[in-house]
Amino acid sequence: MSEGLVHGSLVSHAFDFFVASYGDELDLLLRDSPGLRATDKPPKIGRYVPDVWGQSRRRVLIGEAKTFVDLQTQHTVDQLRCFFYHIVDSPPGSKLVVCVPTFARPRATQIVRSFGQADFEINAYCIVLGAEVVSP
Repeated sequence: MSEGLVHGSLVSHAFDFFVASYGDELDLLLRDSPGLRATDKPPKIGRYVPDVWGQSRRRVLIGEAKTFVDLQTQHTVDQLRCFFYHIVDSPPGSKLVVCVPTFARPRATQIVRSFGQADFEINAYCIVLGAEVVSP
């Protein structure tokens, strides 16, 4: 499967996870897809647009899909750090969900832990691998 198809599948997993887990409470759920108008896409956070954005009166949800190749770049580290800090500053119960292929879990976990657990004593993130939810 090509990188683009893998990424699209991972975005769908994040979107479906939010619908299944928070669908009843969400006031807004958007995904970044080709061909959508900017007004129909998730809002920009810092310099980055997340793949999926959910919002309710109680929480903010950010979903980001990353292929194994993506996880090797500084851009990804910077982007996830930006999203993580946004979630930390959001209401309790907010989540950053990073969707990766199963074999990329160790690298994704390493990235998230590098700025998460060192700076905060809260669990502001989880990693979703297909239908399986894993908290690093």
